[in-house]
Amino acid sequence: MRATSLSISVLAAVLLAGCGPKDRSVEFYTQAENAAEFADALEICKKSGLSQKDKCVAVWQAKSQMDAAEDKALRKRAVSELYGITVVPKSPVREPVSEGASAHQSTNVETATANMDSPNSNN
Repeated sequence: MRATSLSISVLAAVLLAGCGPKDRSVEFYTQAENAAEFADALEICKKSGLSQKDKCVAVWQAKSQMDAAEDKALRKRAVSELYGITVVPKSPVREPVSEGASAHQSTNVETATANMDSPNSNN
C-alpha cells in the first residue's frame, strides 16, 4: 500500500515538473506580447503550489510588478477624481511646418485672382 502511494506521488511530481513553466526572466513575462505564455505559467504555478517554486519565482515576481503598476494607476486616478481633475489623453504632437510646405499655400494675390474669375454668388 505504501509503495503504491509513494510511486503515485513520485509520478505526479515528475509529471508536474515536466509541465512547469519555462525558465524565463521577469521582463519576459511583463511584456504585453507574452501575455498568453504568462497566463499559462501563472495557472501552472497556482496549481502546482511549492512543487514548482524554483521555476515560478519569475512568474510571481512579474505578477507582483504588474499588480503594483495597476495599483499605482488606480491610486493616481482615484486621487485625481477626488480633486475633480479630469485626465484627457493628449493628441499626437504635430511636426512643425517646414519652409518647403509653404509653397502649397496660395498667396493673397492668387486667391484674389481666383475669386475674381469665379462668378459672384452674392445676389
